[in-house]
Formats: sequence, C-alpha cells, structure tokens
Amino acid sequence: MSAARDSESGTSAAVRAEAERWHARLRGSEHNPKDWLAFAEWRDASPLHARAYAETQALWSEVGYLAGDSDMLRWRREAHQAALGGSAKRGTGMNRRRRALGASAIAAAVMLAVGVVLVMHGERYSTALGEQRTVTLADGSTVLLNTDSEIVVRMGSGYREVRLARGEALFTVKHEAARPFRTIAGDDVITDLGTRFAVRLQPNASRVEVLEGKVAVTRGVGRTATLAAGETIGTREGDWRIQSAPAESFARWAEGRLVFHDAPLSEVVAEVNRYGPERFVLGDESLGGLRVEGDFRIGHPRVLAVALEAALPVHVERSGNELRLIRRD
Repeated sequence: MSAARDSESGTSAAVRAEAERWHARLRGSEHNPKDWLAFAEWRDASPLHARAYAETQALWSEVGYLAGDSDMLRWRREAHQAALGGSAKRGTGMNRRRRALGASAIAAAVMLAVGVVLVMHGERYSTALGEQRTVTLADGSTVLLNTDSEIVVRMGSGYREVRLARGEALFTVKHEAARPFRTIAGDDVITDLGTRFAVRLQPNASRVEVLEGKVAVTRGVGRTATLAAGETIGTREGDWRIQSAPAESFARWAEGRLVFHDAPLSEVVAEVNRYGPERFVLGDESLGGLRVEGDFRIGHPRVLAVALEAALPVHVERSGNELRLIRRD
C-alpha cells in the first residue's frame, strides 16, 4: 500500500505485516495455546494492532474464496512475473509497473504470498482408515467421505468452496447460480453446474467422475473441460483428457463395492488395503501382474481372499492382520 493509504488507515506497514503473520499462524495447524496468549497480548497492546488484525481478517474474507477462480489464477501469474521482473529494476520503474497492473495484480500478489495459508481456513471434516462419513453442509449439499479422507469447507454470502485435502469424496450439490460451488483437489478446480460427482486425490494424480449433471474442471491457467454425466477426467503423468466412465467406476465405493475389470493384482491389493486394518501383502512381486475381474464388498478382505484363491494360482497365508499371497505350485 502507498504512504497515503498508511496515513489514511493510521496503520503502519510494519504493524500490518505483524497482523498478517499472526493471522497466518493462528489459522495454521501447528499453533498452541501459548500462541493465542501471545497474540492477545500483542493485539491489546495498541489500538493500531487491533485495527490491523481486523483489516487483515476482512481482506481474507473478501479474497479467500477466489483461490480457484480463473481470473485470480491469471492475476497470480501476472503478479509473479512482475515480481521476477522487478528484481532487476527499482524506483520509478517499479512504480510504473505497479500502476500498470492495478488493483487486480495487487489482489493477485496477496494470493501469491499467502495462497498456501488459504487452504488452512474453514471447517475440517475427516474419516479414519476404513471409515465412511456423510457431511451435510450449511447450504444443504452433502459430501460422502471415503476411507482416510479429509475436506476443508468455506462458505460465505457469495461463495462455496470445499478443498479435498486427501482421499476421495462424493459430492451431491444444491445448485445456486449466485454462489458457485467449487471443489479444489490438487491442481484441479471443479465448478458445479448442478450435479453429483466424485473426486479422488492421489500423489501426482487426481480423478473426477460425473454421476449426474455437469461440472467444469479447470487445471492451472486457461485449461478447462466440461464433463457430463457418465464422463471422467484423470491426471496422471501429464495426461488430462475426458473419457467415458469405465464399467469399474471408481465411485462404486459409495455403494460399498469395489469393481475391478482386468485389473492387475497389485492395483487390487493397493485399493483393498485402503480400507484396513487387514492388509494383503504380495509374497512375490511377480504376482502383481496377475489380472483380476470381479465385484467385491468393501470391508470383507477374507471373502476376497477366498475368491482370489479360486481364480488365481495363489493361496493366502494368514498371520494376524496380514493376508500374504503366495504363488501356488
């Protein structure tokens, strides 16, 4: 902000910076009761401190929901490029650049600086290993969380946003034209167009499948796809394309089923193990290439073990919670 703005608000840049640091820390996951006491002492030490913190909260309330907006993503890129260019030029050159970018770039700079902290806002809901849970949101929409999953929910007068922090979820959204419903999963932003859809987040990969209605999926800046019911889009090793949802729809978990069609045993084992506590272990890595076809109930690994023994050249050795697959002679 300019010196004139500092004068108008009566808040120095240094105090604002302190307020922003406190805001970020207290919304993070690593603060403790001593931090709250220290913050209260800092805030009450001066009316300027209290004002700066209130202004910071108001700013976050206004810009927070725009994290996945396509314009905001573009502005963040412009602000980042401007910041890189600014390292070589100072003084009047930087002032001209700031004026050229205008208010939108200032907002983008804020998002660029604190975007990581943004996702720590909101109400958190999670499930443990093997647990499934339905969360009813304030707008009447529902989110069914699968095993070992977590979401962060933020809602306001003009926005609705859910970030999938890990795992997968099935969304049944009540459409509101005035309040877009956005789901953030890794690099993808899914915007509801009146729909029911499932999202799965994995390391370096994500997948969206539409069960009813439509969604718009945006990745990065300027890369958008619209999916209709029966379509899916996945990202893995750079691949990003719309496909017809396969027969083994990954959203079948919402019905308590795991469906595999010509799937490698290694993939089947990894999927079933997500629901623990009993876990399959491949006694021989070469077994991972065996193909599996079937429809199995979640939470019944021993029934699956019997099916695998009947269909594949393997037998299962049981030890505690471990189900070891051994090649049968």
